[in-house]
Amino acid sequence: MVACAGATVENLYDQIDYLNAKYPRERATHWRGSTFLLTLGINGASFNCVQHWLTTLNPLQDCSTNSDNLLGNLDQVQEELTAALTYLVSEANEATIRVLADFFDNEYVGKLNAISQEVVQSIQENPPPFPRDEVDMEFIDVNDYLTMGSCSNAKDYLDLWGFQLGLPTVLSVGAYHPTPRGYDKYYEAVLDNLG
Repeated sequence: MVACAGATVENLYDQIDYLNAKYPRERATHWRGSTFLLTLGINGASFNCVQHWLTTLNPLQDCSTNSDNLLGNLDQVQEELTAALTYLVSEANEATIRVLADFFDNEYVGKLNAISQEVVQSIQENPPPFPRDEVDMEFIDVNDYLTMGSCSNAKDYLDLWGFQLGLPTVLSVGAYHPTPRGYDKYYEAVLDNLG
């Protein structure tokens, strides 16, 4: 597993290069038999209030109707996602690649999920040139599994300890990840997708 809290789309290039260097046999087969799971894009998002996304989301309030939570750089995020996922596909074209929706409510931050879905579909329809005829890459929408997102007061699926302490501006991005129950829901969605 190669991942880190606060990672941006740009970090995916380094992670792919690291995996290729560490596992030359897998690289030689273009990662045949491997599965890549990723969520991507949120740490590169900026909002109309020009703050980091974490400081705009306060689940103790109704952040889904907060105009500050309108994304201000959708085009940039889409371009970055397209480039990074195209690179992943070109390096691991024999792998199974699944891009998962994030745990954000649909109206504002959830637009990133729609962008991820569009990018995946675009790459499927127009894959970069390589020997394989098609790309085994899909978008997994976890909304049917995670019924409460980032703007909910519910703590079942998302670690919100900093907000509970009243510390939203000093939170580590690592604190705003799914709880074990939330990860179980992601896992359930992946298993259902992979059959």
